[in-house]
Amino acid sequence: MTHLLGDIQARILSTQGQRKRSGWKLPNFFHPSMGTKMSYHENILSKSGKRVWENAINICILNSVGRGQEFIIEGNKEVENWAKELIQRQFT
Repeated sequence: MTHLLGDIQARILSTQGQRKRSGWKLPNFFHPSMGTKMSYHENILSKSGKRVWENAINICILNSVGRGQEFIIEGNKEVENWAKELIQRQFT
């Protein structure tokens, strides 16, 4: 099962045309409704009511918090497989 489209644009996590790096385009299985838990991003809405996660067709958009760019993700085997595939493609 291939989650990447094969071109370099599909590997970029930032959303196209966005100036901030805090908007990430991810496969839809990253969304919390799929059982995925990401540190600092457990809820669909922030405490202030701002949307953290958005669902779209085959993707979701994460508006990441300003606590850096490294987060712990668990609860969804598809995320693990996606990450492994992404790393393996760098060596083939």
